[in-house]
Amino acid sequence: MQNIQLWRSIKKNIHLHRSSDDWHPLKQRVGDFLEQFRQASTELLRYVGLLPD
Repeated sequence: MQNIQLWRSIKKNIHLHRSSDDWHPLKQRVGDFLEQFRQASTELLRYVGLLPD
């Protein structure tokens, strides 16, 4: 279930349809989005259900 929530967060924050024809910028945008969570993120852990609200 956490993977689904993470994917929803990516889709919400990165407008995938705008970059769907160009793989490299899309890959970079997703990587940049995930990089912000390199350190523990309470917000993300709550969003994906790993911490209580």
